[in-house]
Formats: sequence, C-alpha cells, structure tokens
Amino acid sequence: MLFLYVGAEMGISAWISEFTVMTFKMSPSVGALAVSTFWLGILLGRILTSWLYQGRHPARALIGFGAGSAVSLLVALVIGQAWVAALMFFATGLGFSAIYPLGMTLTGQSLKQQQGVAIGVVSTGGGLGACCFPFLMSAIADQFGILSGFWFYLGLTLLMVLTMLGILLK
Repeated sequence: MLFLYVGAEMGISAWISEFTVMTFKMSPSVGALAVSTFWLGILLGRILTSWLYQGRHPARALIGFGAGSAVSLLVALVIGQAWVAALMFFATGLGFSAIYPLGMTLTGQSLKQQQGVAIGVVSTGGGLGACCFPFLMSAIADQFGILSGFWFYLGLTLLMVLTMLGILLK
C-alpha cells in the first residue's frame, strides 16, 4: 500500500507544476503554486488528523483518506478548470495526508514482535514507489501526454484504495 501511496504522492508532487502549465496554459509560477497547494493540503491534513483523530479504527480511517484522495484527483482531472483543479489538488493532499502515518501505525500494531523490521520493509517499499513511478510517469507523459500520466497516478491511487480494502478485510 505504501509503495503505491508514496509513488503517487511523490509523483503528483513532481509533476503537478508541469501539469498545471501544460493543461491550463498557466505560467510556471502558477504551476509552482499548484505544488504548494498540494503540499498545503498534506500539511493541514496531518495537523488536523493529529488533533482530531482519536485512534479508533485506523484501517477504516485509512480507506476514508484514500478514497478522498482518489475522488479529489478524479475531479481535478475531469472538470477541466484551473481553479477547480487547484482546489481538488489541495483536497488530494488532504486525502493523502494521513495515509503514511496510519499505514505505519497499522504496520506497528500488526507486527508487534518485529516492528523494526516491518517498518523498515514498509518504508523501503515507499522508497521504491517514490523512485519508480515518476520515471514510469515520464515515459507515459512523453508518449501519450501529461494528462495520461495523471490518469496513471489516479490508477495507482485507486489500486492503493483496493489494497487498503484488503488490509481492512484482513
């Protein structure tokens, strides 16, 4: 799950500026602002989650945050208006905000006897996602256009949510 999450989060972060410039014909400074909007969503989401989340049912919370990120990213890609996309990229960041902390919490809770090893393996999976998916995105964007690359990231996000559902069922 974190392999997919970190790959999508870091990939979106790396490409959102280019997406904004190419798709909406915005200036590079507005594209940079789109990156800040995305990360502001992650920051505010992590702050609010730390204040408001009571620690009950982390797997369910994980699915809620994951589904929220997927729906927000879908709306950003479908609507076709810059201001809606900016708002939805912020919301995507909010959705992504608690996934890493909740994923680590579930890992630690599930594998109490081997927490260090488990968290190390899960973190490595996230690092692999961060390394691999932006390169794959660049190949997709080069061949089919940047919008296709963002559909790829939506696919990763949906696959992440399916993985979360598997975790909940387990």
